[in-house]
Amino acid sequence: MPKIALAKVAKKIRKKRGGLDNLGDREVKRYNRASLRDDKLKKQLKVRNEKRESDMIRTGFFKVATKDAEKGLELEEIRDLIDKWVDRNKPELERFESSDDRDGREFPSTKN
Repeated sequence: MPKIALAKVAKKIRKKRGGLDNLGDREVKRYNRASLRDDKLKKQLKVRNEKRESDMIRTGFFKVATKDAEKGLELEEIRDLIDKWVDRNKPELERFESSDDRDGREFPSTKN
């Protein structure tokens, strides 16, 4: 059976039954499957966009950093750029780690 978007399924059911109020068992199953499929596709799109956004931010950082280079970068320069990228949030992370919000309480251990 071809996969049909939720709006199309709802439209076909309304056209056949005259509304979504009094649905039979088969139509309810079709509508539920289409709804679940639509939710799954929205979640996948969200994850894909978040990954693409982080990739674009990373690529943009290195593109701006190497914009003035006329020839290839030395290995040491590349390492420095990578270190800058990795440590870009270090002051903010240190501020959170040293905050007094958790007086007398340890951070949760990841070791079990």
